[in-house]
Amino acid sequence: MRCGRMGLILALAHALASGAVPNDLQEIQKLAGCFEVSYRFVEDGSHDLFSERPGLSKPTKEWIGLEKTGENSFLLHHALFVGSEPPISHWREIWSQQSNTDTWTQEVWGGPPGLGSELRYRCTAPWSGNRWECHAGRAGKPLRDAGPPFGHDRSDYDWMDRRNVILVTPNGWVQNEHNRKMKSSGELVSHELGWITYTRIAEQQCEAASKQFPKNLP
Repeated sequence: MRCGRMGLILALAHALASGAVPNDLQEIQKLAGCFEVSYRFVEDGSHDLFSERPGLSKPTKEWIGLEKTGENSFLLHHALFVGSEPPISHWREIWSQQSNTDTWTQEVWGGPPGLGSELRYRCTAPWSGNRWECHAGRAGKPLRDAGPPFGHDRSDYDWMDRRNVILVTPNGWVQNEHNRKMKSSGELVSHELGWITYTRIAEQQCEAASKQFPKNLP
């Protein structure tokens, strides 16, 4: 598997050098690597997530591995480092280009690969330079509202109307979230603004994850 990843990386590097890779594909490739990640979610003062309580006051370390899963599809596997423990599978996203269009579909999957894995949401939109914006619409509650150890145990809303913006920068990338938390009746409970920053660091700092993941992937 490691040889396969190296071959993919070399092929992508050659294509980039020759100008053969479309810009949108280049931007998706830039989402992979070793990062320090900071999470900031502001809602109403009581359910904000950027304090010591959920352990988000300092950046975490995350490795994102790139796997080619089809002619026009890629899997990005997020592995999280928690203290001195071995890296754990965090979440996964599948990017696939829609036939005969300039749009890409992002599928976000939670849980470990295989048993227990679930589709969190799906969204399709085109890349515009280094920016991708998509309104996913109805999605389930995020882990930060599913109770310890991630955050709040929320029962005051039932689903989330999710809108994401991804912006690739010279030092990594940023995911900006504009969410509406809704009751099953359609009543709006609150607005939430999220800001997740991925700052690229030396690949050697994520070596343990790059050796362990991805594996046993479809």
